[in-house]
Amino acid sequence: MKRKLSQGILLLFVLALGFCACKSEDQPPDTTQPSLSEETGAEVLQDLLPTIDMGNREFVMITEPTWNEYNYFYADEYNGDPINDTAYRRTMYVENRFQFVMKYTELAGVLQALRNSDMAGGGDYDLVYPHPNDGTAALLTEGLLANLRELPNLHLEREWYSQQQVTDYEVNGNLMLVVSDYSIIGQGIAGLLCNADRYAALGYTDDLYDVVYSGEWTIERMTEIVKDTASVNEGAGDKIDYGLVFRSNSACNIFSHALGENILVRNADGEFELGFTASSMTAVAEALYELLYETNGNVLFGEGTDAMFPTSEMWTTYRQGSSLFITYDFGVFTRYLRELEFEVCYLPYPTLEGGADYRVVCGSGFFAIPAKAENTEESAVVLESLSIYSYEYMRPEFFNTILLGRLSENQNDYEMLEYLHNNKFYDFGVTFDETGVAKNLLYRVLFSYNDVRAVTTYMRGHAGELQEVVDSANALWENN
Repeated sequence: MKRKLSQGILLLFVLALGFCACKSEDQPPDTTQPSLSEETGAEVLQDLLPTIDMGNREFVMITEPTWNEYNYFYADEYNGDPINDTAYRRTMYVENRFQFVMKYTELAGVLQALRNSDMAGGGDYDLVYPHPNDGTAALLTEGLLANLRELPNLHLEREWYSQQQVTDYEVNGNLMLVVSDYSIIGQGIAGLLCNADRYAALGYTDDLYDVVYSGEWTIERMTEIVKDTASVNEGAGDKIDYGLVFRSNSACNIFSHALGENILVRNADGEFELGFTASSMTAVAEALYELLYETNGNVLFGEGTDAMFPTSEMWTTYRQGSSLFITYDFGVFTRYLRELEFEVCYLPYPTLEGGADYRVVCGSGFFAIPAKAENTEESAVVLESLSIYSYEYMRPEFFNTILLGRLSENQNDYEMLEYLHNNKFYDFGVTFDETGVAKNLLYRVLFSYNDVRAVTTYMRGHAGELQEVVDSANALWENN
């Protein structure tokens, strides 16, 4: 049975569309402080946060180079793009509410910048958006970040924070990284894009959204569908060339998590240990091997960076309607959806044995407050305000832009995107697996060795490196 959007979400949908509809080419946009007259946003933002005056000081947020271009953390003017304009309203709101000037700074090497600032006494930076797995472990272990649990006005149990991430990253009452809706544009939503027109041509009548919600979306079921693509309208000029376009250099890691494996887990004493065994990972490798290699050659493999994706063979093939599924990131590759001329549906990666405990793998979107920020409590208030505003206005605008970008008004699409976002999965081990020794295991086994039995060989050969991941996480545990 399909889940239904709540009345509140539908209201936000309408309000977000209103943000776009109110502009006119003949009348410039209002650049005064936005009025949060909408009941939900006004209540949350006004009631949860204190009124403070930061004396018109600069509030400095730092990230890696070019990241604001895709994340929309900061905007200093209207330009007609609904995401940008919502970001501008957000900037205006927090600046006026707390009397400060937001300064967004991009630095190559956030870790070293914080080290230098810390050695000089701090006070240079107020909010940090670090690289998700490059230097992040050092940020945690070197004491450069404030414990968010000790700061007032951060409602970390509320819906604008990823509750699974908060749980997985809290160590002995210490939480130094948090994911909120302030970074919703840049978090990524790893899933599968399905060509709905081609799916219907296969003769399937089951609604895939119903299959997902019922917990029946398994890798076995997906494999059978991919196998079926070889026989669709064969000889009639409408044959599907591929059942799946697979981005092999990233999808293997995602499948590992989606099929139930973790890099790190906690034992009964609260300490970290390796979350997978040779036996459990072999079972995952066998299931994925069948999907990739035993489906009648119906899988197109592709690799490359995010920047290469829009001109790659894998995207060209899918865009032309020649594949049923493609491994996709609905967050990172949002803007390319508008190129599609056929109906699609959005799906999570399947589970191994069934059940609705889908893992929409994500490893980015973290915020932190420097331990030596000018005023950590003011930083907390600003982060909370940015997060709430983003939950109330940026989240629905983001989903609407995806849908409107491909001219869809399908409420079920909107609902599934929300479902995927709310099922994002974070593994603390990814932060400490900076060399990729654990997350690249399946990729090496399936593509370098092409032998699922090589799981045991790989784990034995990299036992020392795998233990280093465990030990580095436990060093943080012991120090806190």
